[in-house]
Amino acid sequence: MVAGVAALHAAVLLGLALAPSASVTWIVTIEASPPPAAPPSAMAPVPRSPPTPAPVSAPLTSARACPLARTDAPRLRPPVLPEDIDHVAVAPSNVGWVAAWNPRSIYVSTDAGAHFARVLDGPGRVVDVGFDCFGTVVAIRGTQLGLRSGAREAWRSVPGLRIEPEAGDPDLADDAWRYHAAVVSGGPEVVVVGLQADPEAYWSPRIARSHDLGATWGYHDVDGDWEHAVVYGRQREDGTIAIELPFEDCRAAGISAITIRAGRVATADYGTWPSVGEGVWPATPGLPADAVWLGDGLARAGADVYRVAGDRARKLPVIVEGDQALRDGAGRVWTVVCGQPWIARATASGRTCDADAD
Repeated sequence: MVAGVAALHAAVLLGLALAPSASVTWIVTIEASPPPAAPPSAMAPVPRSPPTPAPVSAPLTSARACPLARTDAPRLRPPVLPEDIDHVAVAPSNVGWVAAWNPRSIYVSTDAGAHFARVLDGPGRVVDVGFDCFGTVVAIRGTQLGLRSGAREAWRSVPGLRIEPEAGDPDLADDAWRYHAAVVSGGPEVVVVGLQADPEAYWSPRIARSHDLGATWGYHDVDGDWEHAVVYGRQREDGTIAIELPFEDCRAAGISAITIRAGRVATADYGTWPSVGEGVWPATPGLPADAVWLGDGLARAGADVYRVAGDRARKLPVIVEGDQALRDGAGRVWTVVCGQPWIARATASGRTCDADAD
């Protein structure tokens, strides 16, 4: 029987070539962490015998390339899920893959939002959900990383990151919510952004990447503060990680742009704005001055969403009623309206939320 993470794929993803660099540290995780106890409705966990670790000094090459991106999708009305959700995520490489979740449950669609199924049940708060380019669902739940490929599920730890059982909950004690993490989707690896394990590092971000579905991990440490558990951007099909991390302190706020290619890290900070989440844009033709940056080339002012390219902005022909706005490869803009996933249209949804009805 194929053991551990290899059971998730017929051929194990071996990873991308990384040039030796002082900025990269590779460790081998020999012992897999125990999976969360799943409720009766969940699938049985994949047997998880420890995989044979690859030599740390060996070059890490990929035997698999990402499949061609899918960009065709129908204009449909997503189904009503059995419970309210707070977040949606779309796969950068395939418009057929959509995730919706709340702190307790994760729902995934593999048919562009026509149907959703509940996956990766277990204890712990759901922090973030994403996809690699092969369709593996990647979820951070409590201190564990959940992976689902086809009908198989497995759980892994991410050593080297500070992730607390209730990460991402700002209502908890001061230190508990700091150890947040986020999934970076779209490429051939599992990529997670979190905080460095060293308490002295405080808010310093660390990017963890695994070419073998969590059996081993490599790390890139980045200078600066990452106080918001938000990541914009993706991993590209060639393995390049291109992301933006919002930063904010008592002096300024803005975006740190990070590009990791062939093991080398390049960073650049831009923007000195009043606050993340407030009007953050300098004068840009076609963009209102109070627009808010949503990431991935989108900005928002009220219910209007703008596509930003270079120094120009173009208003999209949709009305966004929810807080989120994510554009998939087919041009559809996903959001959450009244606790349910929704694809924005040129007219309002017409939905009346319970709070509004009161």
